[in-house]
Amino acid sequence: MNKIKENLISIFKFDLRSLALTRIGISTLVLIDLIIRATELEAHYTDFGILPRIALLELSWDNWFFSFHLINGSFLFQLFLFIVSAIFAISLLVGFKTRISTIICWILLLSLHARNPMILQGGDVLLRLLLFWGIFIPWGERFSIDSLKKSDLKNKQNEMFSLGAFAFVVQISLMYLFTGLLKTGDEWQKDYTAIYYSLSLEQMRLWLGSIVYKYPEFMKTLTFTTIWLELLGPLFFFIPIKRDFFRAIGILTFASFQFGIFLALRVGLFPIVSICSLFIMVPGKFWEYSNHLIPEKWIFQIKNFIRSKIPHKYMDYDYKTRKRKNPVFINIIIAVLLTYIIFWNLTTINIPSIKMFEKLEWPAVMLRIDQKWEMFAPFPFKDDGWYVIPGELRNGEEIDVFREGEKLSWEKPENQIKDYKIYRWRKYMRTIWLKTNVDHRLHYGRYLCRKWNRENSYENQLMGFNIYYMKEETLPDYKTAEIEKVHLWEHKCF
Repeated sequence: MNKIKENLISIFKFDLRSLALTRIGISTLVLIDLIIRATELEAHYTDFGILPRIALLELSWDNWFFSFHLINGSFLFQLFLFIVSAIFAISLLVGFKTRISTIICWILLLSLHARNPMILQGGDVLLRLLLFWGIFIPWGERFSIDSLKKSDLKNKQNEMFSLGAFAFVVQISLMYLFTGLLKTGDEWQKDYTAIYYSLSLEQMRLWLGSIVYKYPEFMKTLTFTTIWLELLGPLFFFIPIKRDFFRAIGILTFASFQFGIFLALRVGLFPIVSICSLFIMVPGKFWEYSNHLIPEKWIFQIKNFIRSKIPHKYMDYDYKTRKRKNPVFINIIIAVLLTYIIFWNLTTINIPSIKMFEKLEWPAVMLRIDQKWEMFAPFPFKDDGWYVIPGELRNGEEIDVFREGEKLSWEKPENQIKDYKIYRWRKYMRTIWLKTNVDHRLHYGRYLCRKWNRENSYENQLMGFNIYYMKEETLPDYKTAEIEKVHLWEHKCF
């Protein structure tokens, strides 16, 4: 009986070094995300761009949202907030005041996401959820400046019970399970053509996707494997017998799965965020093996060097007074939140008997732990295509505004991925294509006018343009429907 109890409790135990590795991975991704976003800071986050603050409040705002980015719409203020976010991400990376840094990173990320929801995707949702659960995890106990304040850790126990880390793993599992449950289309369930349709999207397909796309039977096998991996794979994380072995199997399986997606489809940071989330379950034996690869003398010298560079006032803090374990009331909060999120996910699969009371929705929206895992669900998009925006200049010349003044052509681009500087532009253009977001086309049109006319002389001013989407619907057996020229918007700059 004691052995059974011990095995069950082991599901809630994690190696502190693995928690630290997760912290390093997540904070690094926050920094990378900020750098990528900063390349289009003016276009995506200022009043000059595609979504001025007044438009955001009119079209895409919820009363439970908050955003420091709404205080001022200028480029310099947005840049200032980006720098502040980067500073706290670096603080989290090095493990300085780890709990505080985690909370501030999470708050600033929520603020950033609320500023422009039109460019968000599944990776953003997962990243903010992982940061949220990170608040309840002792991931600053190793590989951090905070840990240097302790006495010698050599003989300290590395594995500990953590309900917060368990909730973190449950969150990862919910993501996989419910994206599997939401894949209800025949393309996933009967025909097994979902991977075929996914890889038919040329605006997203990368080199590995182009290779796989040539083999229809292999794609059917991948479709079948994908949905059952998402439905059953998370069980690897909760098997109490030979826990480390099964966790390692789960990590390798899902990491390979996500890395394949990363090489096959341009879906942003989502696969990398998913891989980093798996670090939390790395078994302690991995670290024991790694210790033999790095001389202990080197580690000691590095720690002493870092200690010498940290102010004594900070190092003199009595770390022994801190408890690694969460107080009972914190664990109660974790349990309540975890139950709430599980129930929230159940409401997304349209079970008539399971509904979220409207009065109970606000905590999820306010904390941004609301989620619906619709990655290529219930079926993949079948309408691929490209944009053409013919514009007329003051001198009478006709250009393609979408391709920054290139000669107008209606032909299919050789490489559609190159049409988008960063993947967030592709997400945005896909979003305004939807009829539910038709009002956003006005603000995109105004941005194109402002940008072009600021950068060009009077005689080359942009007078107006039309936005067309050249819709190419994918059919079975590598066929496509006749290209449809869809007119989305007419805009006058003057």
